[in-house]
Amino acid sequence: MVAGPRTAAGALAVAALQKHVVGRIARLLTIVALVLVAASVSGHGANTFPTEVEVREKLRPGMTPQEVRAAFGYPLGRKTFSPQEETFTYRASANLRRRNEEGYAGFVVQFRDGRVLNWWAVTDNPSYDPAALAPSAGFKWLLFVIPVLVFGGSIAAAAVGARARAKRGG
Repeated sequence: MVAGPRTAAGALAVAALQKHVVGRIARLLTIVALVLVAASVSGHGANTFPTEVEVREKLRPGMTPQEVRAAFGYPLGRKTFSPQEETFTYRASANLRRRNEEGYAGFVVQFRDGRVLNWWAVTDNPSYDPAALAPSAGFKWLLFVIPVLVFGGSIAAAAVGARARAKRGG
């Protein structure tokens, strides 16, 4: 005998499938919500570009190129003028430069004999301003809506499961 939706085995199979689908939907909603919350809390994703204040605090004369790379990552550009002199250029990517005025956009580090001699800020328009990357008020509402969707989705999933169980029993 083949199990169809009107047999007991068929009803169990349909209920198991509904439970499986509802569980997957609830998990998917939870994952989407967590990703969106993480993105909104960070405000600007993977922004690791240093501010001008951070550069002033971390960069010191006498540092080696390896120490500078450890502090700020690999530079966007590197120029060697002689065996004793080179520069590293660090510049905020275009998607991080959102302030529509002339201002800080990066920095250049000058090395002589393998040590930091000097550094200076690079300016551009648009400029880099971490405050301009913060989530807008229009985006912050997601911090409220996402949990409502997740918990609402879980409640809906539970209701569908209860309905399936009621049909099976009655």
